[in-house]
Amino acid sequence: MDNPFFRLFLVAAIFSGFFACTEKPKSELIEINVPSKVNTEVTLNDIADSIQYIQLETRPDAFISRIKEVLLHDDKLYIWYLFQKILVFDLEGKFLGALGKQGEGPGEYRSVSAMAIDDISGEIYLFAGKKIMRYSPEHELIEEKRIDSSLDFGFDFFRILGGERFGISQEYGNVVEGGFANETKLYRFDAAMAVIDTLPLRNVIMEKKIASALGYTDYISSYDGKHFIYTPVTTNENYLRDTLYQLRDMQLKPFAKLNFPKPHLDDRGFKKYYIANVVHTANYISSHFYEKSSLHQFLFHMESGKGYLVKDGFLDEDGDRFSLRVLSAEEDLFYFVKPAAFVSGEQEEANPVIGLVKLK
Repeated sequence: MDNPFFRLFLVAAIFSGFFACTEKPKSELIEINVPSKVNTEVTLNDIADSIQYIQLETRPDAFISRIKEVLLHDDKLYIWYLFQKILVFDLEGKFLGALGKQGEGPGEYRSVSAMAIDDISGEIYLFAGKKIMRYSPEHELIEEKRIDSSLDFGFDFFRILGGERFGISQEYGNVVEGGFANETKLYRFDAAMAVIDTLPLRNVIMEKKIASALGYTDYISSYDGKHFIYTPVTTNENYLRDTLYQLRDMQLKPFAKLNFPKPHLDDRGFKKYYIANVVHTANYISSHFYEKSSLHQFLFHMESGKGYLVKDGFLDEDGDRFSLRVLSAEEDLFYFVKPAAFVSGEQEEANPVIGLVKLK
């Protein structure tokens, strides 16, 4: 039977099926909006489930002026401080000793560019110049070896994740066609610390040699067997690198995009935001970034969708502001460094206080 309505229905059904088959799958990329205004009244108590203050013991052989990074393992705090020495304290703040010896001879190091603790074995790794130092959980030197001779640069990041060893290098001023390249690369090592895989992370071409840093090396965050990576670009570009990637089998997959308020460039064509890090913990995404030379931190709770944007940090009970850095991604545990209260000019100031903040 030649029914025009039937023919119309059939054509519509065919086209409907065609569009259904060719419809693009929805993106799995998570988009997170960064507020345009800071909240100056957010306190640590607003975001914390618990806060622990640890006054580090003050001793002549363990005086700390400025802390670069803090690591936590087996109820011990490993304090990497300004002069590149690693000092160890317990969770009561008692000084337990220094890791290794400083010097130029065998079994000694002058400075540290990267460190990591193997959560499985408890062994500690230091990248010190062209050497890799490996220590036992009891802080005894197990091995000292040279970095792979094919690598003529150092590493400013090293982590052991699920038994795999990853290092990140920042290479500046490589001569290329059109100028100079600043490059970031991810390296995977075997158990003997030989390079077995390489993944380029960034390649920025400039007319002049320019090297700069934002003071953070929180490149990889990891929990529950998942690894996330963000490496900053500290030179000017005409676009914003605002995406956190998930690392799977030495491949990067876009995971979360931070939508910063536009415009991203000022009237002179310079970036308004210099993103220092984007890290993922069990329940939060945290980012430090600079806007007009001011340090901001954005803290976003993934499940509730609630975010906090603060300038210079979160308020403590004394009215001081502190920026939070990840200590244990698995536990949503962050830390901050609080200088000890000034007593008098007649004696050395006390060592700083380490604040441990477990988020709600």
